Amino acid sequence: MNELIKRKEWRFSICIVMYALCCALLGCVCINAHSEGNILTGECGDSARYIFDTETGLLTISGSGSFYCPQNQDLISNVKIDEGITEIPDWAFSNCINLENVSIPDSVTRIGSHAFSECSSLNSIDIPISVEEIEAFAFEGCSNLMAVNIPEDSLLIYISQGAFRDCNRLSQFVVPYKNRGVNLSTSVFEGCDSLYDLTLCGMSLKDFCDLGCTNLKKLTIKPSPWDSGTFIGKEEVEVYSKLSEIVFDFHGYGNNYLEIMSQLFKNNPTMFICSYADTKIHIFDSYDEVPYIEGTEEFDYAVKNVME
Repeated sequence: MNELIKRKEWRFSICIVMYALCCALLGCVCINAHSEGNILTGECGDSARYIFDTETGLLTISGSGSFYCPQNQDLISNVKIDEGITEIPDWAFSNCINLENVSIPDSVTRIGSHAFSECSSLNSIDIPISVEEIEAFAFEGCSNLMAVNIPEDSLLIYISQGAFRDCNRLSQFVVPYKNRGVNLSTSVFEGCDSLYDLTLCGMSLKDFCDLGCTNLKKLTIKPSPWDSGTFIGKEEVEVYSKLSEIVFDFHGYGNNYLEIMSQLFKNNPTMFICSYADTKIHIFDSYDEVPYIEGTEEFDYAVKNVME
């Protein structure tokens, strides 16, 4: 009997200790979080703080480094991230279904995985020049996202798998580059059923086949500084036959060439392809060598030259 009582006392002591630890931890959270009326403030990272106005839905993140999103996510409608924050971490604003506007500073270099996934009220996003990476599924399921604005001189080098998957109102997208090409992973635009106009810079046509652009009608290709030309062969014909227009914007790059297998136009007689005057165009039926044709002429198969 005495041994049984001792065991119960030991278990009770353990419970008291655990309760005390929980209270201490909760006390730390309460110490770092404050409220005055509709204004909530507190820490949201090692060197980050937040101010949240529950009445207006405005969340302001300040400090440096990374952060985590505080609670009350359903109430957040606007996010302002101050200069000094360097990344938007994984899952930061995932499922903030009322989030409509986000302001991202030029200090941010990374947008994490699922950072804005399922933000169904977000209709546009400005990606600052400093962002180098957009991680996997960052904007997946943003069903009202219609505009993604990336500066022409962006430092962006990587857009990961499914980053814009199921953004079914996104109709146009420009992938820029500054001094290097942008690496796009697979299925970046899978489920983007309204995407009809895509501009790729510094990316091969073969890479395009894995992006998931099933309803695309117009594709514009701009070369990276190290590209010498573009080739559409047997492997690419099946994918590109679904397009209505391909634009090869090589103007100002000099000595670029375009090689196209004629089967592309036999599959789609209304295909329209255009290039600039300094591009040499080569139409071929097989892989046997045939002479280059200067880009200033008009050709069969609806291939035409476009001048500035």
